[in-house]
Parts: sequence; C-alpha cells; structure tokens
Amino acid sequence: MLIRRSCFERVGAFDPRLERSEDLDWLARAVEAGIEAAKIDEVWLRYRVHATNITNDIEATTSSMVETVKRRLDRRRAEPNE
Repeated sequence: MLIRRSCFERVGAFDPRLERSEDLDWLARAVEAGIEAAKIDEVWLRYRVHATNITNDIEATTSSMVETVKRRLDRRRAEPNE
C-alpha cells in the first residue's frame, strides 16, 4: 500500500497502542475521513512467511481484528444521527 503524507496528516498516524491490525484500524479511519483509494490492477510483492510472523497467532490476530471492528462501530455510534 502506498499512502500519501497528506493522508496521514488528515487521518493521523497508526495507533501505537495496537500490536496487531493497526493497518486495518488506520484504513477504517481513512474511510471515515473520506480518503479515496485507487486500485492498481497488477501489484507484485514478496511477503516473507516464517515461524515467527505475528499473524501466525490466529487467536490473537482474530481478537485484534474484532477489537478493531468494535472501535469502528463505537465511532459510528458516537456520530450524531442525521
């Protein structure tokens, strides 16, 4: 993912309190801020997979993702009804 500096200035940084799913949390906040995304049809990358990847802990990763979604819902609930 490539993100312009202006997007970080608008949305803020990744939340340092999150050990996992900080990117998902940031993306949710970017959507809330009205940041538009563009998709490139062909993306080439290498992702190094090894025994100590943080995402190997499925339970912790799932719990973190659930917490991230809950944070998003809490922000939506706090928004004034239109």
